[in-house]
Amino acid sequence: MDENSSQQNKFSTRTKWCIVGGFAVVCALLYVVLYQIIYEIGFSDGARYTPPEVIRQSEDRALAVASNFVKDVFESPQSLAELLKNRHERMSWINDETVKENTSWGLTRELMNRGAVIEAMPIAAELISQGYQLGKFAEWAPRAELVAKNLCHHHHFKESIRFWADALQGYQSVGNIDGMLLCLRYLVYVEQNNNKLSNAIQYLEQAIGLCDKLGEKGRLSKAHLLAARGRIAYNLGKREDSQAYFRKAIELASPEGTKENSDFSLAYICMGEAMLELGKKQEAKEYFLKGIPTASKDKFLVNDYLSALRGLARISVDFGKYEEALAYLHQAEGAAHSVLARDHVFWAGLYDQRGWLGLLRNTEAEACLDFTKALETPTATPIIKAQSTEGLGRAYLLLGDGAKACGYLAESVRMREAHFPGDAFSLGRVYFSLGQAEDLSGRVPEALQAYTKAVNYLQSCKSNDAQVHLLKQALLCKAYTQCDAADWSGAVESFHQVLPMLVGDQKLENYKQLARCYDKLGMTQKADECWKEGGAPRAKRSSSRSRQKAR
Repeated sequence: MDENSSQQNKFSTRTKWCIVGGFAVVCALLYVVLYQIIYEIGFSDGARYTPPEVIRQSEDRALAVASNFVKDVFESPQSLAELLKNRHERMSWINDETVKENTSWGLTRELMNRGAVIEAMPIAAELISQGYQLGKFAEWAPRAELVAKNLCHHHHFKESIRFWADALQGYQSVGNIDGMLLCLRYLVYVEQNNNKLSNAIQYLEQAIGLCDKLGEKGRLSKAHLLAARGRIAYNLGKREDSQAYFRKAIELASPEGTKENSDFSLAYICMGEAMLELGKKQEAKEYFLKGIPTASKDKFLVNDYLSALRGLARISVDFGKYEEALAYLHQAEGAAHSVLARDHVFWAGLYDQRGWLGLLRNTEAEACLDFTKALETPTATPIIKAQSTEGLGRAYLLLGDGAKACGYLAESVRMREAHFPGDAFSLGRVYFSLGQAEDLSGRVPEALQAYTKAVNYLQSCKSNDAQVHLLKQALLCKAYTQCDAADWSGAVESFHQVLPMLVGDQKLENYKQLARCYDKLGMTQKADECWKEGGAPRAKRSSSRSRQKAR
């Protein structure tokens, strides 16, 4: 055995196992280190030297995603709406949340630009809510305003309310008073279009309070809002309140030294309405004509513009220019078609006014059509319904249809007694017409009852020539109907009431009728006195048919 062999035999068994184990560990470490080095080199090389087929497949997938996205954006509003509805999935490739948010808003705005405003509503509402939750009021309030304006532009007034409220909340959070005023003015406009006058009043009061905070800067805006408040009061029948609002508006928006803008135009219209209420018709006309050119171009003044046109029609009627009045009403109808919803209360008022104008123009058939349109408007107010029902009764009376006239006039009486019991003149006027309709139908007792009620109402209101004239006519008709009913004592009383109101031949003729009544009562001396007052010799009482001549 040589020396080496003897040396190896000197290692113990334990030593041998330690040597083998150590070698194994070293080999393992070398394997791991070398594998990592080789892997990194291979990955880098692989990234630099990827086979063309792999690159092409990867590019195709990316292009497919982008192509489908762009295709859905531009193909149709429906596909864009569907994309936005599933935007969290479809935009998952956009990692930056701000970019994703702005992209979603940009596409929502594009959807609205294509006319799909209703489809964009829920997406816009969700985006605005998310933006507000993050405190981005200054950024999202104008966007809420834009959605609301788009809805109004497409006549979706009811749907726009929530977005105006969102915009108002956003502007309020950042203290933007001008933005708040804009939203409140639109909310007033929208609620008026929806015939929610109580809501409009609430927003008006809030806006007026904001104007006070602006000082001189808010003067003209406050004048505008006060005028709008006055118009609502006027439409609700609160005439004294409306005049007070108009006076305040005029004081704030006096035309002298004021730059010509919408508020300047509104001042003219307000002054025109105030003058019209005071009976100064020529001055009112001049103010209306100065105000309507600018008002016709301002969407906030649409109600004022239309009111001015209807005011001009009223003035033209008072001046006897019926065709001119009709032209103003047709102009108002044309202007409203592109702005107001078909169920807006304006339409009922317009048709009612045009119906009465039709009676003055002796076009009873056209008047019937307009009155019927007014009554068919679902938002017609009680006063419009009462007026149009009365108008239909008057039209059928003029057409000689007593039965239909009685039906409509009786219904108008019922409406007025239920809703406007304090309007004595109007009740007296309708009862007078009802008496004529009953008279035309040959129902003497019913006619006498209607004339009596007309006289009772009209005796409490004799403040102007029109009221006095109607009372005179009602007393005459009552007296003649009492003659037809052989109520000679009642007729004598009625003639004595009306004779002081008569002049000329009409007075002489009715003294003769009174004389006949005394003759029927056997009161010869009284009859002789009346025959003398009538300037004629004693004669037999004429037939009841002669009463029409005496009127």
